[in-house]
Amino acid sequence: MKPDNMKSSNEMKTYTVQPGDCLISIAHQHGLSSWQALYEHQANASLRAKRPDPSRLMPGDVVVIPEPRQKTEGVVVDRNNAFVLRRPSVWFVVVIQNDDGSIVSNQPYELTLALDKKITGMTNVQGEVKCLIDPVLAEVTLTVWPEGHLSQKKMCWRVQLGNLPPEDTSEGVLSELNNLNLRSGGVAVDDRQFHQASARRLQKTLDNAPDDSLVGLISHAEQVFA
Repeated sequence: MKPDNMKSSNEMKTYTVQPGDCLISIAHQHGLSSWQALYEHQANASLRAKRPDPSRLMPGDVVVIPEPRQKTEGVVVDRNNAFVLRRPSVWFVVVIQNDDGSIVSNQPYELTLALDKKITGMTNVQGEVKCLIDPVLAEVTLTVWPEGHLSQKKMCWRVQLGNLPPEDTSEGVLSELNNLNLRSGGVAVDDRQFHQASARRLQKTLDNAPDDSLVGLISHAEQVFA
């Protein structure tokens, strides 16, 4: 068998990205130590050129899967030897805002990962829910009490993980506008007039409260909805 670094990309197996996939989950699924070992491999040069943001893939993208590196460990005979498997984790980070755009800071939240597993905590001063989760999760449910646990008011979202398309695609722009509450999720992708109006609302928001992190979204929206 030829070493992996001597194989051509045509000799390696490939994986077609599915909805909800990310590089961390794909690497874990195929026994690789990190997403970098996958994304930065020379056989995935075309993927890097196509998707310069490694956190955002598109269903249908093809990833070349290199062979996992084998590691050799010494053991002591006639006794038990313990090996620790380190599972990767990813940061789940969202910013919680009220309808008027104000930040929901220092308020309780509950992140439901499965029927019997939940993470509870408080949003930070920036209004962030920030915690480590398993990268293979496809969906979680987030509940926030913006006025504290004693209040009956709560905000609840079903969050699909790994489903944000690349920002230079129409699907990616629409997803981001939807997350910013600037469009209706039921509007057709090809309704350009509506989406152009959404982009203009975002530009007006930035004029009143500049946010460098959203400047790129405006640029991409102008390109895909021209």
